[in-house]
Amino acid sequence: DVARTLLLYVVGHTQATQLHRQAAAVGIVEADPDLDASFERGLSIILC
Repeated sequence: DVARTLLLYVVGHTQATQLHRQAAAVGIVEADPDLDASFERGLSIILC
């Protein structure tokens, strides 16, 4: 189940990050400089 959870997390985070960066590029939302760090934190939680 860890592999499936990891796959779902990576795909979901990738989609969310892409959407957020596109929205920030056109000024809909503010840019989030912490997106990469949040991905690493999530991975460490899953792999604990």
